[in-house]
Amino acid sequence: MTNDDLDDEDYVAQDLPVPDETPDDLAPVYQQPVPIGGIPRQFKPWHRPRKQFVRRKQWVNSFGDLLDHLCGVDNKRTEVNYIGLPGSDLLDVRLFSEECAKRGLLLRYLGFDRTAIGDSPESSHLNLSRDELFKSGHIHRESIVMPDEFLELADVNSMAYANANRLSFDVVNLDFCGSATNQPGGKGNIYQALLNLMRVQWKRDEPWVLLLTSAFDRDGQGGNGVQNAAKFVGALEERLAACEKALTEARKAFGAGSDAALPELESCGDEVYSRWLLLAFISWLSTIGRQVRSARFKVISVFSYRLSKNHPAPNMFSLAIRVTPYDLAVHDPASLIPAPELPDECAELEQQAARMGSVKDVDTALRADETLFEGMRSEMADLLADLRYDRQAYLNSDFSKRIEDSEVTAARVAPQRVAETVAVQQAETESLGA
Repeated sequence: MTNDDLDDEDYVAQDLPVPDETPDDLAPVYQQPVPIGGIPRQFKPWHRPRKQFVRRKQWVNSFGDLLDHLCGVDNKRTEVNYIGLPGSDLLDVRLFSEECAKRGLLLRYLGFDRTAIGDSPESSHLNLSRDELFKSGHIHRESIVMPDEFLELADVNSMAYANANRLSFDVVNLDFCGSATNQPGGKGNIYQALLNLMRVQWKRDEPWVLLLTSAFDRDGQGGNGVQNAAKFVGALEERLAACEKALTEARKAFGAGSDAALPELESCGDEVYSRWLLLAFISWLSTIGRQVRSARFKVISVFSYRLSKNHPAPNMFSLAIRVTPYDLAVHDPASLIPAPELPDECAELEQQAARMGSVKDVDTALRADETLFEGMRSEMADLLADLRYDRQAYLNSDFSKRIEDSEVTAARVAPQRVAETVAVQQAETESLGA
């Protein structure tokens, strides 16, 4: 039977019979939507109000400042490139796309998430989140989330590296669950991945922002971490010895005084240990980055918080670093090309050391300002409601009312390898269900 065989007047009567029931009889009784997989979504450590504070006050602010600068230089800019570890909620992508929308820009993102494959509930939620963002009209159609770890970038022959290397990124966001200094050396580790990320960025002439979150604490260091910490700090001390002003700022930042010795990792307190190792890591990252492309690494802000309220000092740190590329350093033996300007490495280290004296303790800030805490809590609840979580359940839960994670959560998260997203999510689900 073809369309030509149908009589228009008889079509409804013959092929689409109308039941005798009234419309009221046909309408189903409204019921609460059944969650994907039949299980309500569980809240995760990065859903706490204090994490939203970090996103809003550090990530979004530094991102917005960068966009204002880039658009001021090029008012015809239409796109922004972003690479990160977004998770199934794509929370960072959502917030960054809002900033892009304010300026009429499209956000193109490349994400790495091990849950982005298979038929798991988290994979389904990720697909829904991606679809919702596409429909907003502020996301570039080439945006993808790859089912890989960030560590895949350590291999230049990997698909992860190939996809990253097609672009350069205005914002890099590495929100690690564990320690960035606790892995063994060799091939396929986080250090090689970070170096290769710098190689991806070498072709940029515009400033970009690096956001990095990681644990820097004595308790979270295994055997490799202890050795790595000594190597990081040893390299930092060599640089400080050659930069008098930076050495003075380091002594001020760590309360040692202008003539006192620098901190000793084996004997200093927990808070000093964390910030001293953090500065050493920043110094190392800046040094390897400059070997790929001459640039200045300026620390915009440093936020800190505790994984557990029982921890003696903040042990998670969130960095915002503005990277400003310089002209490629080319030596002309004939002296026909003007010598390129090079960044002042000692001035850079001086700025980084001084910033260690103004680390913002997020827990303390939220505890001292109830209005601020409730504002972040409400904002987080609204975001979660858009992501198919139960908003009221979140607001009613102790989870949203506590500033720090529980001791159980801290114990499980701290030893995890960087970027093992699946393992961390499973551990947090067990902790919340206990």
